[in-house]
Amino acid sequence: MQNPMIKIIATSMLLTTASMSVQALTLLRGTETHLTGTLGDVQVNYVADNPFLTGYLDTSGLVTGVDPIPVTRVQYDVLNNPGNGTIFTFTVDYAPGTTVIGASDPTGFYDGVGTDFNYWGGVAYATLFDAGFGTYTYNGSFNSEWSIDYQADHITWTQLGNGFTQDTATGLTEFGFNPTFDILFDRGTILGLMPADVTGFLATGAPVDSTGMVLSAVIPVPAAVWLFGSGLIGLIGIARRK
Repeated sequence: MQNPMIKIIATSMLLTTASMSVQALTLLRGTETHLTGTLGDVQVNYVADNPFLTGYLDTSGLVTGVDPIPVTRVQYDVLNNPGNGTIFTFTVDYAPGTTVIGASDPTGFYDGVGTDFNYWGGVAYATLFDAGFGTYTYNGSFNSEWSIDYQADHITWTQLGNGFTQDTATGLTEFGFNPTFDILFDRGTILGLMPADVTGFLATGAPVDSTGMVLSAVIPVPAAVWLFGSGLIGLIGIARRK
């Protein structure tokens, strides 16, 4: 007769081995936040830095070797958790009047077992907003599946293919890195939390959305400079009257 304790130990070892072989999809950098709602829990990790833009996409195509343009960049790594709906739009708000130089869209993603997919296409260069407000598809010439709608108070990325499915992530994960969403603001733009949302569909076809707060522009540079300048002018005027 088999010892039941041996069976319990053997089963425990099998479970431990199975759990060790499964690696959860995880975002590894930035500040974590969550968009929640009927689409599901979508994790967004935001990262801010101040690089120089040395290449971009504009109406003429890909431009490189330009004089460096100083920008304040916010990147958004996105994890669409298991069981969620499929994402077709991602929107980030900012203060009206903000100077936005451009934005980038993802070129690929990892799934929950670490497979790297790159059929979203496109190149990892920012799209320059050189035509004012409107929808930009410059990266479409490189087969990108994303369009970027630039407006006075928000940017919306729209998925033109099969969508951003559940249990996938773009940005820096434990499996590697894929270029992700970012917004390029004028250097020195003041950042803070602003609304963001994702919209899409469930497997049933029902429309769904999830909302939350992410890092974005809260005070445009020109407004801040104008207020500072106005204050100086006011102080000079007071000094002259004394």
